[in-house]
Amino acid sequence: MPNQPIEDLAEGIRAHALGAPDIQALLSDDELFRWYGATLEQNSTLPAVTVQQISGADAAETHQGHSGLEVARYQITVWSTCRPKLVQLTWAINRRFHNFRGRMGGIEVQRAAKLGQMDMGQNGPRNAYMRALDFSFLYRPPL
Repeated sequence: MPNQPIEDLAEGIRAHALGAPDIQALLSDDELFRWYGATLEQNSTLPAVTVQQISGADAAETHQGHSGLEVARYQITVWSTCRPKLVQLTWAINRRFHNFRGRMGGIEVQRAAKLGQMDMGQNGPRNAYMRALDFSFLYRPPL
């Protein structure tokens, strides 16, 4: 349902990625955007991206109680059979998310920051290159 509000930060992250022409060009195939949840679907066309929440917590309390903000750590993993495309996609995702402030879908993000990156080499029966990027998001969840 296209008019349904985005209520989950992972959906907001996906919507924000969809708004980047360079990411779209690298991941789109016949109207299919290869951006998945925590698990890469079997027999998925590569390159592709998976997103998984690693941790989450309430942001610092104020003297008046909960600040209304939450912080979450997400791992965005890029999968590709071609190392140059892996590098291109990694850079595009980094540019799109690091130091971002604004709306991701319907979610207000106060700050997004890249915490680290890990090259996981070639992995699995598909012999795919993998690179994981960790991001922290300080955001206001919808009520």
